[in-house]
Amino acid sequence: MYSIILPSYNEKKNLILLIKKIKIILKNINYEIIIVDDNSPDKTSVYFKKNHSKDKKIKFFLRSQDRGLAKSIYFGIKKAKGKFVIVMDSDFNHNPKYLKTFINIQNKLELDFISGSRFANGGSSNKIHRHILSKIFNIYIQILLNIRIKDSLSGFFLIRTSIVKKKIFKKIFDGYGEYFIKLCFLIEKKKYSFKEIGVRYGNRKYGVSKSKFLKMFFIYSLTALKLLFNIN
Repeated sequence: MYSIILPSYNEKKNLILLIKKIKIILKNINYEIIIVDDNSPDKTSVYFKKNHSKDKKIKFFLRSQDRGLAKSIYFGIKKAKGKFVIVMDSDFNHNPKYLKTFINIQNKLELDFISGSRFANGGSSNKIHRHILSKIFNIYIQILLNIRIKDSLSGFFLIRTSIVKKKIFKKIFDGYGEYFIKLCFLIEKKKYSFKEIGVRYGNRKYGVSKSKFLKMFFIYSLTALKLLFNIN
């Protein structure tokens, strides 16, 4: 079984549409959807309790304390029942059509980790200036940390649940997207098998992005330097 984790904050409209698409794409796949909501003021929890409380494929969790993207993801990982976990954004930045691609590659190659990459063959971003800046930053991360993964900012991935539930991985899930740099670093450091596949980033359907670009790059740079010098 595959456990699809959808962290959310004010993504009710996107989640409604995303779940419909996931159900179509994974029609003949054994899966569960784990929504971890950080107490959204758009009443995401009210909607899902009213409309999906009897849906056995959907598990909804409301978090009102110790919130944040990375912690929400790890909360979902702890609740996952599947042999594999798939993590993706809830706003269509990550296209759900790639879920089937992840699963097909996993079935064929039996890997530990599969990551969606804007910089692997066939991948691209939804905004050219962000693509260029992200490409430069990722090259910097590759050189600094001596890793092969080309997109350490992706956050769209499949991983064996047994691996990511290990104690060593628990401490990386903090903050915002910087957890993924730490995850990529550990995957390579511990010599787990992995593959990057090219993905095309999409545009969010509803709402506005919560990412603050310059702030993110400062935090991500600091994260990479701490990894380099092994600072906790």
